[in-house]
Amino acid sequence: MCLNWLAASFCFYLISYELKYLPGDIFKITYFSGASDLIANLTAGLLIGFVGLKPTLFLANLFAAVGSLLIILWGWHATGVWTLPILVLITKLGISTLFTAVYLGNALLFPTLFTATSMGICNIFARSATIGAPEVAEIPGTFPLWVVCIISACSMSASLFL
Repeated sequence: MCLNWLAASFCFYLISYELKYLPGDIFKITYFSGASDLIANLTAGLLIGFVGLKPTLFLANLFAAVGSLLIILWGWHATGVWTLPILVLITKLGISTLFTAVYLGNALLFPTLFTATSMGICNIFARSATIGAPEVAEIPGTFPLWVVCIISACSMSASLFL
């Protein structure tokens, strides 16, 4: 669960810092980023209720990994006006869903007596790693998106063992 927390926190802030360096209209990209946060926060609890925690974490990480990979391979050089904002929407939808799901899922995984302690431990690891997100976002090129893709893919495989 600590790896899912780390992926949610680190990737959320990394993508938020990286938005200003993505090619294209910053206003459209930011609008789609905010819309994805709203959609994710409204649907994450419903998704956990219908399919369960493990599939929700897996799908959220899958959206983040595939979305960031598509931005790297296709969206970075796309000529379409809406291509990059839609890919940002997919990526941020996965990351924001993951962020909400780890908070909700913590209470489902751990007994009530240990819920606050487990949330604190996971949050300490996640926020300690997130300190580096602004520095990674300042690296030019697609490297920060590769970091999001790799961390999300590792978190996706770790969510299968919950």
